[in-house]
Amino acid sequence: MHKLLVVAVAFALSGCCCKSREEKLKAAEEAGDFAVSEKARLIKGAGNALDKEGTVAGESVARGAARVLKSVGGGAMEGFNELTITTSPTLAGVGVKAERAGIAAVDGKSNQVKVYVVFDKAFKGDLQLILRDKNNREAGRSKISVEEPETGKYLLFPFDPLTEWMGVVSTELK
Repeated sequence: MHKLLVVAVAFALSGCCCKSREEKLKAAEEAGDFAVSEKARLIKGAGNALDKEGTVAGESVARGAARVLKSVGGGAMEGFNELTITTSPTLAGVGVKAERAGIAAVDGKSNQVKVYVVFDKAFKGDLQLILRDKNNREAGRSKISVEEPETGKYLLFPFDPLTEWMGVVSTELK
């Protein structure tokens, strides 16, 4: 009799402990609903935080991006934009010397070269800047007229809009 009672209880308990297919699917659905709800709340929380802190975060991102662009620009200035420059012996003989040169975008005009020129004495006349590629071939010319006292200053030399800037590595001031 005890054996029969044990078997009956075991049978009754086994029916309670095993979930039916429908119960398993409902449990899986609830677990999925919970997981998605949890992620949705996480996203909502992030949205709320951005709502509150978004301005600060945006400013931080903008500052970081500006530093990256400044670094890239600085590197480009030292690399692509910076040009080697020489001064012709004729100009050097009259006290004109070019110190540095770089591709410039000034006043919305991008086809220019900015040259820092030292005038050891007053000078009036034409200055010509010749662009050269890595093989020392001419890539462009620009001439400007100047009348300067003894000074040092930047001068802008405009070039043809079709000038191929990527190959330009040096300049010569004549």
